[in-house]
Amino acid sequence: MRNLYPILKWNLLSLLLAGFTLPCFALEPSPRLWNHLPIDTNFVGIGYVYTETDIFTDPVIRLENVELKSQTWTAKYIRSFELFDKSTRIDLTQGYQKGKWEGLLNGLPVSTTRSGWRVLFQCADIFTSPKRAVTGS
Repeated sequence: MRNLYPILKWNLLSLLLAGFTLPCFALEPSPRLWNHLPIDTNFVGIGYVYTETDIFTDPVIRLENVELKSQTWTAKYIRSFELFDKSTRIDLTQGYQKGKWEGLLNGLPVSTTRSGWRVLFQCADIFTSPKRAVTGS
């Protein structure tokens, strides 16, 4: 019986660890609980991202040493207001992206660039929560 103790201990530990590895589902990126904003308020934000990366592909494609340099600009506007005695908001997000790919195609140096507006993202949260007036001194 004493020889079975280490085996049982490791089997029990493995069973417990396997039980804790069930799939975890992430929360919604913007849970409605934390979306509450004071009514009659405007928010504006801008952002910039520069990305430089190496891209690895299957040798069958015959692309080698591929590099990407990308720039992204984003602007966001949020307006909160009252509708039917509830706080409501409208979000507008617009971005512009410019990228350049360089590498070898069939052993020859090639490059290409792409740029353009990203899809306009709109969001309207209607009837989210009771209204909250802006208070201040």
